[in-house]
Parts: sequence; structure tokens; C-alpha cells
Amino acid sequence: MEQEVQRVDIEEIMRKIREEAEKLRYEEPVSFEDVEIPAVMTEKNDRDSEFSLKKAEQTLDHINAMWEIPYGHVINGNPLKKLLARLARKINKPTGAPMAEDITKFNAEATQGMNEIMKFIRGALKKEDEMSRRIFELETEIRQLKKSAGKKA
Repeated sequence: MEQEVQRVDIEEIMRKIREEAEKLRYEEPVSFEDVEIPAVMTEKNDRDSEFSLKKAEQTLDHINAMWEIPYGHVINGNPLKKLLARLARKINKPTGAPMAEDITKFNAEATQGMNEIMKFIRGALKKEDEMSRRIFELETEIRQLKKSAGKKA
């Protein structure tokens, strides 16, 4: 039995892809209403998905690493950029430094709260595992009791 070999026209596929890409291009200026938001970025998608301890731990690790916003952080780049940044920082220091301190305090409190929530989640998951194990043990014991009661009758 001979198999028919289907030919794939790569040029035709590429032409269709180019046409679709051209249709998706926006004219300037673009308003936020015109831009399509991918499904992965919608709130509904986040609400419908199941809790992932791994994802929560990764997010918390990132938060723990990035919560502090120092006002005088080192700026990387060329010397002119560093000089301009230092000058702007000195000009804005009377208002910028207190704001950065307030933001850092808030971030510290929010991070501490997130850490407490993660402790609660880990504790709840540990209790759930213990309860599941205990339920399994009790169900096994009930089966054995039923089996032994059936033999005696």
C-alpha cells in the first residue's frame, strides 16, 4: 500500500503568516483599548488557575530580593549617564529620598506580610498532608475491621 506524500508549501505558509502579521499592525497613535491583551495576562486566567506553591515561592523569593529601594543606588552605564543621574538625584534629594524611604518601609511591611502568608500556606499544606495520611490510616483500619467482622459472622 503506497502512502501519498503531501507536499508542504513553505512559501505559501510564510505568505499567510506575513499577511496575518500585517493585519495585526496598529496605526499610530495606539490607544490602550485597541491593543489586545494576551490571555496569560488577564485576571480571569489567574483566578481560574490552580494554586502553585512553586510559583508562589519563586515570586516570594523575587520579592524578598527586591523589596529595598535605595535612593542612592549605583547606576550602571557610561560616565555621562552616571554624572547626570547623580546630579538629578542631588536636585531631587529633598523630596526623592523621603519618598524612597517611605516606599522601602511599605515594601518591607508588604514583604513581611507575604512571608507570613507563605508560612501559613506551608503550615496548612503540612496539616492537609497529615490529615490525608490519617484518613488513609483510618480507612485502612475500617476495611480491616469490616473484613474481620465478616469472617466472624
